[in-house]
Amino acid sequence: MENQMKALLDTLYHAKTKQRRWNASDFLTGNTSFEVWRSSLLTTLKEALAFPSCPHDLKLTLSQAQMQPFGTLARMTYLSEEGLYTPAYLLTPHHVDESTPVILCLHGHGLGCKDIVGLCPQESYQKRFARKACEAGMIVVAPEMAGFGELRLPEELESGDAHQSSCHRLAMNLLACGRSLLGMRVNQAMRALDVMQQLYAGHPMGIMGISGGATVSVLTMALDQRLCAGVISGYANTFADSILAMRHCVDNYWPDMIGQMEMPDLLCTIAPRPMLWETGSQDPIYPQLAARKAADIVFHCYEQEHAETHFEVDAFKGGHEIHGERAFSFLKEYCTVS
Repeated sequence: MENQMKALLDTLYHAKTKQRRWNASDFLTGNTSFEVWRSSLLTTLKEALAFPSCPHDLKLTLSQAQMQPFGTLARMTYLSEEGLYTPAYLLTPHHVDESTPVILCLHGHGLGCKDIVGLCPQESYQKRFARKACEAGMIVVAPEMAGFGELRLPEELESGDAHQSSCHRLAMNLLACGRSLLGMRVNQAMRALDVMQQLYAGHPMGIMGISGGATVSVLTMALDQRLCAGVISGYANTFADSILAMRHCVDNYWPDMIGQMEMPDLLCTIAPRPMLWETGSQDPIYPQLAARKAADIVFHCYEQEHAETHFEVDAFKGGHEIHGERAFSFLKEYCTVS
C-alpha cells in the first residue's frame, strides 16, 4: 500500500511544477528571450532569499600573514550585515601579479572554513580544496558560513562537538523573522566579493563550493556577475531527486522554491559564464544519474548561448566529496583578465 504522506508530497510537487513560473523550456523553445527570462527569475529569487540591508563600510580587519609552504595564510573579519562579523582566511600563493585569479571558496557541513584551508588534522570529504586552489597558484578567500565553526549558537559551541551545526535553529528563527539562512549566507559570500575587490582590484574572480557551500556558490554566481567562472561540487542536480527525495538539512530551502523553478532552471541562469560540475557515482544525497539529467538541460542552454565549451561535468567514481581532477585548472583557464 502506498504511503499517503509520500503520495501527498508527490502530488504537491507535481501541482507546483505545473504552475512553475520559470522553466528553461520557455526560452529553449523560443517563447521568450534568455535575457528576459533570466532577469525575471533572478529578481524573484533575490526577493525570496530576503537579503539584509548591508552597511557601506566592510570594517575589514586583517591579521599579519603567516608563512606556509604554499605562500601565506592570514585571518580576516568583515562586516557582512549589521551585527554579523564574518571571519575568513586569506591564502596567497608565492607569486602574484595583476592576472592572478582570486577564488571564493565555500565550505559545506563540517568544521567550517578551517577545514578547507588545511587547519584540521584530518582531511574530510572537502579535501582541503581551498588550500589546494592556492597551491595551484590562485589567491583564495574562505569565509565562515553562518551556522558553522565560530558562527554557531552557544548551545552548539558549548556542546563539545565541533561538527554540530546551528543550521536548524538559525534557519527557523530567520524564517520566523521573514529572512532565510540561505539569504544570510549568500550575502556573506557577496560581501566577501566586496573584500576581494577592495584587496585585489582588477583581478578576475571565481568561486568554488562543495555541498552546502556549492548551494551558496550557485546562488551567488547566479546573482553576482562579478564572478568569471565557478566549480560546483556535490550539488548540481534536480530538487526532486535530491533535497526533496530524502532527508536534507533545512539550510537548503527557501519559500515556494518549486513554484518558482527547478534546480536546472536556476543553473541555467549562470550561462554563458564557465561552470564545472563535480558529481560522484556513489553520492547518496545528490545522485549522479539525476545530475546527468540536469546537465542535459543546462548544456542546451549553453549551446543556445553559443557557449557549450564553457560547461563541463566531471562525473567521477566516488562519493559526496571534492574530486579536484579538473577543478583547479578549470578556474585558472577561465578566470582571466578580459
